[in-house]
Amino acid sequence: MLKKAIWITWENQRRNRELSRAFGISIYELDYIDRIKNRVRKYGKGLVRTALIYLQEKPDIVFCQNPSLILATFTILLKPFFRYRVVVDAHNAGLFPMEGRLRILSLLSENVQRFADMTIVTNKPLLSHVQKNGGRGFVLPDKIPEIQGVERKKLRGKENILFICSFADDEPYPVVLEAAGKLDKEIFIYVSGDFREKIIRW
Repeated sequence: MLKKAIWITWENQRRNRELSRAFGISIYELDYIDRIKNRVRKYGKGLVRTALIYLQEKPDIVFCQNPSLILATFTILLKPFFRYRVVVDAHNAGLFPMEGRLRILSLLSENVQRFADMTIVTNKPLLSHVQKNGGRGFVLPDKIPEIQGVERKKLRGKENILFICSFADDEPYPVVLEAAGKLDKEIFIYVSGDFREKIIRW
């Protein structure tokens, strides 16, 4: 018997869309939740909407993104009532909320890893972290997105490199930028992401 699966996230994140499409799973991308500033309203609306989706869909498997840690925790807490299995797609910020500065969030994250049926991560060091916390992990790198209708552009360098970056604290962009200054002038590094909050001058 085929299992019914859904994918749910409170963020606008390419990984969710690409993986859910590759698996043939319906996705609920409730990114408007992430934009609500008032936390009481944000989590109240997010939890109610999520519960209604589970009631409506009656899934056998739920894929959910962490972050949100609240979404992942809530989905796991509802497991005994809905009798679904939970696969958590865990990003760094979900495994190390606030970079470990708040112990209660770290404990919450560890319990999500422990009680999820599976935690998907992007590399082996993160897999080791999940396993250390008593979780069942699986390494699944980002799927290369299917890009259509994009105009080909002529780049400036003889050799061109794209560094995909969001300028998050856990990304090694200072090292990459420092190394870029030592390269031959005919080698260009293009960097994605919004650097303005980091006030990078190069």
